[in-house]
Amino acid sequence: MIEPGFLKLINSLFNLIFVLSLSLLAGVIIYLGIIYITSPAEEKIKKVHKRWGLILGGIVLVFLSRTIPKLIEMFFK
Repeated sequence: MIEPGFLKLINSLFNLIFVLSLSLLAGVIIYLGIIYITSPAEEKIKKVHKRWGLILGGIVLVFLSRTIPKLIEMFFK
């Protein structure tokens, strides 16, 4: 059995990672939006389109990170 203090530490760590990841993703989305709006080059716009799939995958992984502490807690109870 895992001590409640350790579970609280894991939960706090994942909350910190969640907030930092969302901040980073928001910055990247804003950056890609600026490139998309201001870039006249067709090749840069194509690169932005390719990166959107990676951004969506990152968003999914960030929100899945909220479930990891819950799964650890369920597994060890």
